[in-house]
Order: sequence, then C-alpha cells, then structure tokens
Amino acid sequence: MGEMLPTVDLGDKRLNKRCNQLIDQFASKPSTSIPEACHDWKNTKAAYRFFTNEMVEPDQILTAHYEQTQQRIKETQGIILVAQDTTDLDYTTHKKLKGIGYLQGEHIFGIKVHSALAMSEQGTPVGLLSQKRWIRKVEEFGKRHNPKKWANSPKESERWITTFQEVGKRVTQNRKVVVIGDRESDFYDLFALKRRENLHLLVRAKHNRYLWGIHKRLFEKVLGSIPAGTLTISMQKTPKRPPREATLTVRFTQVTLTSRKGKGAIRLWAVSAEEEKPPGDEKPIKWLLLTTVPVNSFEIAVTIINWYTKRWLIERFHYCLKSGCKIEELQLQEKTRLERAVAVYSIVAWKLLWITYEAREHPGGSYESILTPEEWQVLCLVTKIKGKTKVKETIQNAVKMLAKLGGFLGRKGDKQPGVKTLWIGIRRFNDIMYGWNVSNQKDMGKG
Repeated sequence: MGEMLPTVDLGDKRLNKRCNQLIDQFASKPSTSIPEACHDWKNTKAAYRFFTNEMVEPDQILTAHYEQTQQRIKETQGIILVAQDTTDLDYTTHKKLKGIGYLQGEHIFGIKVHSALAMSEQGTPVGLLSQKRWIRKVEEFGKRHNPKKWANSPKESERWITTFQEVGKRVTQNRKVVVIGDRESDFYDLFALKRRENLHLLVRAKHNRYLWGIHKRLFEKVLGSIPAGTLTISMQKTPKRPPREATLTVRFTQVTLTSRKGKGAIRLWAVSAEEEKPPGDEKPIKWLLLTTVPVNSFEIAVTIINWYTKRWLIERFHYCLKSGCKIEELQLQEKTRLERAVAVYSIVAWKLLWITYEAREHPGGSYESILTPEEWQVLCLVTKIKGKTKVKETIQNAVKMLAKLGGFLGRKGDKQPGVKTLWIGIRRFNDIMYGWNVSNQKDMGKG
C-alpha cells in the first residue's frame, strides 16, 4: 500500500529499493514498531541500517515524493489548495536521543517540522510539496524573547516565505494555486513577496493592522462593513470541540495594509466569517481572512471561507504522522537517523490520509489503487458483508471493509470511516494477508 518512488536517487540502487520497501512495509502496518512492521530480523536490521546510512539524505527521499505530487497535480482538475503548517515532534522522554533541541519550554525537547500539503479543491490530499525540519539549539533558549540577542539570528518565520516560494517553483504556471496559512503566517513580508498571477495567499489574520490612508484599523473596517449574507458550514471534530454546524455572518471588503514603518502598502481582500449565536457554551467561530484573490461578490467570499476550512487537512496529516505512524515513539538515538525516518513516515502518513479522502471524493474509483486482486478477494472473504452476493469493486467499498476490521460499524446513518479506523484496519488486514500467504505456500515444509 506504500507509494513507489521511481525517481528516488540515493546514490545506490539497493538504497532506492530499500526506501520503497520501507514505505510499503510501514504503510501496511501503521502504528507498529519498526521490528513489527518489518516482520523478521533480516528486514528489521536492513531498516536500521538504512536510517543510519549517511548516504541517505531526507530531502532526496522527499524530492522524489514531490515529483510524484507534481504528477498527481497535473491529473487533478480545478484549483490546487496548499496548506502549510508547523508541528512539534516531542522526544523529551527519549533520554538517549542525541542532538535534539528545545521546543515550547526549557525542558521539552524534539524536532520542529514544517510541511506544505497540496490538495484538490474538494479536499483530497494530493501530496507534499515542501517540508522543512529544524532543531533549536539548547544554548539559545531565552534569546527569542530578547530582541537584541535575537537580532542577528535567522528568523523562524522565514519558513513561511521559503515554503511559499518552493510551492511556486513546483507547480506549473498554468495552474491556479492558493497557499493557506493559519494566524502564525500573518506577517507583512509574506504578503509583500513578488508572486506569479496564478499563485495566491490565504491567511487568517492575527494582527489588527494599520490601514493606508484612513484612521480605522483592519478589524474595525472589516467588521464594520455591511453583512453580505450567511453561510452554514460543518465544523470538524477537534480535541477541544465536538463536530457541529455553524452559521456564519459573512462580510468582505478591500483593504490596503501598511508596513510597520509606514514605508510600504499592500492591497488585499479581507473576508470575515463570524458566528453570532453559537450553541450553548461553545466558543463562537470568528475568522478574519486576508487573501490576494480578488473578492467582489458574496459567492467568491463563500468560496474563500470554504477553502480555508480545508486547512484542517494538514492537522489531520500531523495526526496521522504522530498517532497513526507513532513517529514520536521511534527509538533511533541520533537526530540524523530520526530525520530520515521522518521523511519516510511523512510519505506513509500522506498515503493513509489520501486513501481515506480519495474514497470520499471518488467513491466509484477502482479498488486497485490500494489493493491487488488477491487482496480484494481475501478482504471480501474475511469481512463477509451480509445481504450481498457480490460487492462492487470500488475504492469506497475497499476502504469501508478495511475500516470494519478497525472497528467501523458501517450502520445506516454512519458517516464515512475516519483515518484512525482505517489505519487500524489496514494493520489487521496485513496480518491476515501474511497468514494467508504463509498458509498458501506450495513448498511449505520442504527443504
């Protein structure tokens, strides 16, 4: 079930082959340890050798994946959305791990990872287009809060700019691309970048900025404009919020932001989406979005809001990487080994996410994009769908049957299976296929 990387070039054909094999093994048994995913000591030892090999550059692995993403973008219709965001990989409890830095506190250690995930306008993840990993030096803790000490240090905010530029290089000029960021990406230099006409920004505003030529600030101008209409959206479940419907009052207007020193100005469009009557004690939804996409109608404003809701998908990618692939539980002892593992597991996390959403966007597609004919037959056999003599050979049915092995009930009224039940089902099915293949070996007992 892993993604093959035909263009990966690690300087040795054996390393290229091992890279692809590891992606396949880890995708087939997500949330398990390396030894369990590799089945035996021979393959486990080869996996550890791969992660310790200095010839293996994480960015070479990811570059091959980016090339596959570019190909899938060509096959995807409509506008391409790209969500970029940062996550922390916490290895505080791994006392033997060397070379990691501090995260959100002096005693919390790990690696920071910033990724850009491309997706269709409907929300199917197409693949990664950029990933950066960096480690904060422990001796620099505290300098970030001291402007004088931090003045000559590289700014972490640069990751938003370089990622935006990399996305622009990797997507052809004839495709419209919208790069989406959360409040952390709201800074003037990002908006001031020179960009192609087909490359746009969509950012949730954090700062109540000064505007050019008027006494009002950003929030006052936008929220004081006349409402254009209302929009009802479905809010996804989060650790802090159950899934629910939200009715939003929509406003939009053109704004001209000034730089901090007042020496420059940028014309943007602002769209606000505010929930005026949230249910019970729920915190109201309040989004103020800034975009380079011209917004001159209520319909376009609604489109902008719907695009922003797709940003949630990169959080699901991080969820797959941490909870699905258990990346924070790896015991590799060296930061360079860990970075190689992060590159491999990032591709696995994307694959798990893609299977889930591809079945929703293209339910009638063939199961053969994720299963072999033999695997399909075994899956139909072990799940035993009642009342059906023949199951339609679609990716949606394949995903539902896999998810049933992971605890998905599939009752009338149930929504489509989520990524968690899917990865548990994939892991169980891989064990079933392993037993099936062993029991059907023609030469069992010989030799």
